[in-house]
Amino acid sequence: MGQLGKGHSEEFLRKRREQEQKAKEKRRKMMIAAGAAAVLLAFTGTIAGVSAAVSSGNAKKQTESASAAASALQTETTAAQTTGKDASDVTQTAAAETGQETTTIQPETETAEETTSAEKAEETSEETTQQAAVSDGSKVVYLTFDDGPSELTEPLLDMLDQCGVKATFFDVGIRIEKYPDLAAETVSRGHAVGLHSYDHDYGNVYSSLESFADSTFKAQAALQSATGVTSYLYRFPGGSSNLVHQKFGTLSMTACADWLTQNGFTYDDWNVSSGDANETPYTADEIADMVIDGVGDMNTAVVLMHNIEGKESTIEALPKIVETLTAKGYTFGTLQAGGVTVHHHAAD
Repeated sequence: MGQLGKGHSEEFLRKRREQEQKAKEKRRKMMIAAGAAAVLLAFTGTIAGVSAAVSSGNAKKQTESASAAASALQTETTAAQTTGKDASDVTQTAAAETGQETTTIQPETETAEETTSAEKAEETSEETTQQAAVSDGSKVVYLTFDDGPSELTEPLLDMLDQCGVKATFFDVGIRIEKYPDLAAETVSRGHAVGLHSYDHDYGNVYSSLESFADSTFKAQAALQSATGVTSYLYRFPGGSSNLVHQKFGTLSMTACADWLTQNGFTYDDWNVSSGDANETPYTADEIADMVIDGVGDMNTAVVLMHNIEGKESTIEALPKIVETLTAKGYTFGTLQAGGVTVHHHAAD
């Protein structure tokens, strides 16, 4: 599994924070500019102009009225000016086993509570490191999708087929039971499927080690029933560094991780976030850029994405992600129990 990597230098972290701040500022200015342009064009009745302002060059809204577009953009612009930042700006440092250059990552949080807990963790510990097993020198990206199956699973599978890549799905037990055919279809198309707890309910999953074990085995049984596959691949709800579990008892994430290892499971976190769980939804281009920038030049990249309703932009981002990273020399793989893995610093 390797040793935990050391934290970044202060200079590297400073530069990375500056880059993130510039990206957020660019997004805010674009939203303000788009809103101003839409309001102006609303008075002139130039619908085509509004469409250009709304999509910033991505002409998808050809039939919206000028007044409706202007109103929507005014609301979004006001919100951007009021908050001044994105809700998921929680960073962690990552290091590869071989000593390759480290990169700052943004572990995605799935609820506002998780965001708050992660921010508190950052305040109390600067050394939020991860463990990453690096492959044999080749450059590999592992696209991973949490929380499914869902009504978007089939179009997601279709897009992956079009892009010619395989991915890893971390599915939730009760959703597998709801969409058994989609779980089976995921396997039949050659993708890897792991477990993401039985119900993704923190109060149930993390109330005790017995509850954690029961949730894991129930998810495993649901997947086996639907697909015939007995998976030993696992991803923690919230990742192994989440602090939300502390609200539901004294169980530590280290104890959970140890239990998984002792029972033959491999758990995987991530070192690149797509941002698709952000409170303010990103566009397909923004998601693609976050993934491409997050991968940078690391040899082994495990990308967090989601397979649930409302994530159409994630699907739309895939062609750009695959095309760009393929051109940079990357191949795309699937995670397997006992294989390449990425770990956050486990929270206790």
